Amino acid sequence: MVSRVFLGTEGSKYSDLCHALSLGITTIFAVKGGWKQRETASWLVKHALAAMECFGDVVEDCFVLNEPWCAAMQSYHLGIHAPGEEDIYGALLSAHHMLLAQGMIVREAKLRFPYLRVGTVYNVQTRYAATSAADDQEASARANAYFNDLFFEPTYLGRYPQKLEEICGEKMPEFSKSDMEIICVVELLDYHGINYHNGALNRLDPAQALGYSTVVEKNLGINDLGWPIFVAPHYPEGLYDILTELYDRYREVGMSNLMITENGMALSSEWEGVSEIVADPKRIEYLKAHLAQAHKAILRGVPLTGYFAWTLMDNYEWAEGYRPESCFGMVHIDRDSLQRISKESYYWYQALARLGRLLPWVVDIFTVLSSF
Repeated sequence: MVSRVFLGTEGSKYSDLCHALSLGITTIFAVKGGWKQRETASWLVKHALAAMECFGDVVEDCFVLNEPWCAAMQSYHLGIHAPGEEDIYGALLSAHHMLLAQGMIVREAKLRFPYLRVGTVYNVQTRYAATSAADDQEASARANAYFNDLFFEPTYLGRYPQKLEEICGEKMPEFSKSDMEIICVVELLDYHGINYHNGALNRLDPAQALGYSTVVEKNLGINDLGWPIFVAPHYPEGLYDILTELYDRYREVGMSNLMITENGMALSSEWEGVSEIVADPKRIEYLKAHLAQAHKAILRGVPLTGYFAWTLMDNYEWAEGYRPESCFGMVHIDRDSLQRISKESYYWYQALARLGRLLPWVVDIFTVLSSF
């Protein structure tokens, strides 16, 4: 749902939001075509600029988009999120209109609010070939074009991936040169956020619409949503590889100041209702491994300037809802009482932030914390 409720000029609150919701915004938006409708881009522009004007005195940094791949492909091609459509043409139109809105917002923001640092956030997956065979290498190229390059190439190079055009054929919409010039905002972005949780192995599969399928080796390490965990020794270092791959590809055109804006592990954590701490050692190991990969990327020359663990508290995970297996938080939420109970990872991450270095999870971590 994208709300057509805009910030008032007299204050920093949504105007009559509850009333607007009662009028059925989702239905109105769906009838008009959602992101497949070019007009939707102008609605987001209006909303974003109003928000920047209202909050500009207290906010110095803003992200224009967050995970547009999910909003476009999972909603309009894969049928996972609302409106649940399965049309690649409509999904690509939606992606284009999101990028168009972003381009207009970034350009206008730089003119009207020069004090704001403006960036964007794309979710990524390191896409590997399942084997060294040429067919699987082609599968990896297709998967990269569909998942990663779909948003990065227009933003940094002003074009859509040639590989994506090849695999979509006549289902690939045509876009004007003027649109692509608006979308290419590499010289205006102050930073680029990367949401990363996992990589994927791909195999050529003619039975699939895009010609490839994803292979999951469950015995090699997965989170509770079934996503493979790309850490050594079973997998390549997925986060390190995607950071270096993106920077090596786009640094000559101006990519700089990368941030990891999401990185976390979905893990069901049991609480019996008495303990003051919830055990989640697997999450600690996940975070340790990925922070080590991030540090390795910095040593390699990647301009990585920030890291945000996902997430503070157990959340509502979109289509997964409140399933215990979809909990990413460092604080457990009891869904009945809403009581908050810190997990082991909470205290480990607290010590990490204070000391500025990776720590093993040890019993005397509380002694470390008490020294501050």
